[in-house]
Amino acid sequence: SGPDGLASITLPLPISAERGFAPALALHYSSGGGNGPFGVGWSCATMSIARRTSHGVPQYNDSDEFLGPDGEVLVQTLSTGDAPNPVT
Repeated sequence: SGPDGLASITLPLPISAERGFAPALALHYSSGGGNGPFGVGWSCATMSIARRTSHGVPQYNDSDEFLGPDGEVLVQTLSTGDAPNPVT
């Protein structure tokens, strides 16, 4: 428990790497948390990428912009092998 008196715990979830990447996922519990998809007090923060819609409806082509999990615009660059290499 912390200075606020709430009990909390984080349980890391084992994720197998695919193509050299494995996201860091964990279940988080807080006794002050409400009900959610994982039960009362439990949550799981996940990474996400979304198409930017603040400039209108997405076109679903190369002109669309993508947003990272914190709302940052993702910019695609080319790596040395001409494969996409998204950066923020």
